[in-house]
Amino acid sequence: MMNYQHLYLEKINLNDSNLDQSSPENIFTYCTNQLFGLIYNEFQNIIPPIFAEIIPAFKDHFWGRKNKEWRLYNFQNEVVNEASFRSVSAFCNGYSCVSKDGKTFGFINHKVEFEISPKYFGGTHLGNLLFAVKIDEETNKYKIIDR
Repeated sequence: MMNYQHLYLEKINLNDSNLDQSSPENIFTYCTNQLFGLIYNEFQNIIPPIFAEIIPAFKDHFWGRKNKEWRLYNFQNEVVNEASFRSVSAFCNGYSCVSKDGKTFGFINHKVEFEISPKYFGGTHLGNLLFAVKIDEETNKYKIIDR
């Protein structure tokens, strides 16, 4: 049973058509003592507030940040892969833009395998195996690449 003096709830919006989402409805993040957890399945399932930050990843998965490192978790609060990242994004069309060092970025798939090696300064998946990648940090120049 949860017994928290101050509890903040926020519903996660899964209606963004670009995100790889099809998870249970009514997923809420909650925050207490500046740590975040998840409540879902009509409050039957609870992931304790142990994360500094939580963002949706893809169906039945989320990114959780502890000690400045992001890891991919399933809704049973199990780490999917031991890989950790300094920066992550929600999955879009099967890809997430991530960085291990916070400086160079690449794209991983749902298995947390690099599909595009981390040698860019950021990026986004455009669809149809096309990616916009930042090639110059100072001038903000991007180029379009395919996988």
